[in-house]
Amino acid sequence: MGNLVTGLMITLMMICIGLACAYNDLLLVTSKTCYNYTEILILEYRGEEPAKELMFAYPIPPNTTWQICDLVKANPKPIAIMKRGPNTLLLFTVRLVDQLPSKVTIMCNVTVLELRSNLNKDNSGSSYEIPSTLMVKFTRATYWWNYTAPEVVEVVDEIRSALSEEDNVYEIVMAIREWLIKNMKYTLHRERRGAVEAILSREGDCSEYADIFIALCRAMRLPARRAWGWLVNIRGEYATWLGHTWPEVWVPSIRSWVPIEVTMIGEEKAPNLGEVDTRYLAFLI
Repeated sequence: MGNLVTGLMITLMMICIGLACAYNDLLLVTSKTCYNYTEILILEYRGEEPAKELMFAYPIPPNTTWQICDLVKANPKPIAIMKRGPNTLLLFTVRLVDQLPSKVTIMCNVTVLELRSNLNKDNSGSSYEIPSTLMVKFTRATYWWNYTAPEVVEVVDEIRSALSEEDNVYEIVMAIREWLIKNMKYTLHRERRGAVEAILSREGDCSEYADIFIALCRAMRLPARRAWGWLVNIRGEYATWLGHTWPEVWVPSIRSWVPIEVTMIGEEKAPNLGEVDTRYLAFLI
């Protein structure tokens, strides 16, 4: 069995400001940033039996509403490129020479758009307009998003009772985020705990905020999923990044997944549904 050690480098290539073009009627692209994304993987085999090669799959940043990834180069060349939902996986076969560590280099150009949103209660649409295929897959209860637990059901009932239209996508999203703002305390945790435990403790970091949000959305028949990646901070020619998690919801009026920030709201005005800036670089969804 192989042991995989990874190293990551992200550098800034270019910034374009003031594009002001329409992504659609409800989302406006105001700027974009292109990142040169290089990841170096060091593979070390630690199995008891000798091996000649190692086969594995590794993701590259996905294409999303606000992000476009172009694979520039991979060394060695992948034997296949696979799609798993929104994610793209590169399949490699690496030869092991005298059981010494092997290196794999992946280079991509990732263009991240800054989106400003005109979505509101009147134009977001109804949950009844969402395709049944999305409903089946993205409103299921899971281990992390167990909305059948009594603790979650209680919160769902509390939020639903305050809605004027229980099928309005925008109203559902904003009501859930407002509940998080009023009831959760931001606290860093080393391990993911899931929606039920986070609701019980009323504390957590971006992972718990996202899991609660997704569980509550799914309980209210609104498809939601989890994005993981980085918040990139640009300083001169260099970039630093912090791991971050945020949810996405399906908006029927634009027939697309859009991000919603539910954690980093603080004293600043919380971004609207669908708004995202060029610091958000998604790696897995």
